[in-house]
Amino acid sequence: MVRVIVPGGRVKELEISGELSAEELLKTLGLNPSEFLVVKGKRIATPECERVRNDDEIELVRVVHGG
Repeated sequence: MVRVIVPGGRVKELEISGELSAEELLKTLGLNPSEFLVVKGKRIATPECERVRNDDEIELVRVVHGG
């Protein structure tokens, strides 16, 4: 299971087969990849390149823009 901490502190667990890119994970969760940063192991993951596997813990941080 991938443990995903979403904004607001809720936790979702997702069983995946093999691995997904961070971007694919966001799409699987029904989220727009341009609206979230993916944090894995205390660092921001590159959505296209970072691979997510079962037993990973991911935190999603919403990107806020404006002025």
